Amino acid sequence: LELDVVGIPSGDVAEKDRKDDQRRCTIILTSRKQDLLRIDMSCQKNFPIDALPRKEALQLFEKRMFNIPNVADLEKKMEETIRKDPIAISLTYGGIQVLPERLQCPCLELLHTEGDGSMQVSDHFFKGTEGLKVLNFTRIHFSSLPSSLGCLINLQTLCLDYCRLKDIAIVGQLKKLEILILARSTIKQLPLEIGQLTRLQLLDLSNCWLLEVIAPNVISKLSQLEELYMGNSFSGWEKVEGGSNASLVELERLTKLATLEIEVADAEILPPNFVSVELQRYRIRIGDESEDEFDPLLVKSEAPRLMMLKGLEKVSILQENDGTKMLLQRTEGLWLETLEGVQSVVHELDDGEGFPRLKHLHVKSCSEILHIVGSVRR
Repeated sequence: LELDVVGIPSGDVAEKDRKDDQRRCTIILTSRKQDLLRIDMSCQKNFPIDALPRKEALQLFEKRMFNIPNVADLEKKMEETIRKDPIAISLTYGGIQVLPERLQCPCLELLHTEGDGSMQVSDHFFKGTEGLKVLNFTRIHFSSLPSSLGCLINLQTLCLDYCRLKDIAIVGQLKKLEILILARSTIKQLPLEIGQLTRLQLLDLSNCWLLEVIAPNVISKLSQLEELYMGNSFSGWEKVEGGSNASLVELERLTKLATLEIEVADAEILPPNFVSVELQRYRIRIGDESEDEFDPLLVKSEAPRLMMLKGLEKVSILQENDGTKMLLQRTEGLWLETLEGVQSVVHELDDGEGFPRLKHLHVKSCSEILHIVGSVRR
């Protein structure tokens, strides 16, 4: 169960001394039966759960559906009712190969479908499901998105994880959309139409390796955006506005942004105030665009603020930029690789402040570094 995917905007548990302005909810799952959750639960967003035992499920159905008269075969009655007006449908991998021409389920609010690349979705599939609020397609190959997708005027969450996609302009018609997940998809361009999603709070473009173009001024129009994930994805930022691609300056207009994951190939294009002081969580890589990702130990750590500096020739640029200077002072995880001319980490990267919040440090192939912390003069 992924909370964000099913339309529940979850928030990380903040430290006591950390201000968290995100309008998020902290969810605690409890159970009358300890074996309902398969593993011990910690501060996380993904919860492996098991189905209720058959007897308990029947009792719950009987209690909630109080308008159904007592019948001997309650289980049969339950199946008939569920098939008639489902509010949620989950089609997992291997469960179904062929989807109907139209999905006539006017009460449906959540649809989860996981395919293997061979499943076909009809152009009229969503006609009759105008009440849908959460749509999750995983591993579906689209030659084009169904035109009936534009009928989902109440859709709030759209997840197209691991999907083969081309033109996604039709998504711009979903004006009530708050969560858009395109992670690990094959999109090559984020079109102008996405800028029409003015209610969008979460945009996930992580691991979209083919993404090369983000239309200018699209990101800046997403004024309600609180979470932006672009790790291992697009890095073709323009230095100034007015080019053929998005500029980092656009991030300055996202005043509600609290979580950010991005790649920046050239440190010299970083504007001085490209991030807000309200930014609570970030994972930012500056420098070399090679496919190396964060150290798995850093990724799995609970540190919400991580930075990776790789292949930089002039680290002094970072201290001259108020934005990166603030990020370094607040970072909790730091990866340094193949930096040139750096001899003292604290002195040259944090202006002698000592990285007051740093918890994890990874240094690799930095042959010129002499010490992490220099001697203190008395």
